[in-house]
Amino acid sequence: MRDALPTVFAVMPVFNRLALTDACIRRLSEQTYPALRIIVVDGGSTDGTPEKIRRDYPHVDVLQGQKELWWGEAMGCGIESCLRRSRREDDMLLMMNIDTLIGPDYVGTLVRVSQARHAAVGGVIVESSNPSHVLD
Repeated sequence: MRDALPTVFAVMPVFNRLALTDACIRRLSEQTYPALRIIVVDGGSTDGTPEKIRRDYPHVDVLQGQKELWWGEAMGCGIESCLRRSRREDDMLLMMNIDTLIGPDYVGTLVRVSQARHAAVGGVIVESSNPSHVLD
């Protein structure tokens, strides 16, 4: 079934903040959408982030910059990697922030809506302390 689905490449730039990174990878790993590849782009963490990810999440690809990377440069590195790995015209990119809270059907819902609308889609950003308050 995986071959019948577009691959979604979830790219997460990280710089330290190991607890948030770990939680975000766990949420992505619990997705019901089966054709998901997680790519973490480490921008020079000094808290053991790349080592922990490689040890605890062998299914996650970890890219490390040779220098400190900010979000945009790390995301660009991840996108370049996705473009090299993509095998289908309808493969997709999911740009993730490590402090994002998502449910287990998040990726599947984004794919379904994107295919139905023939458009790029994104999630709603809400306040974690007040999920009924939409920020963006």
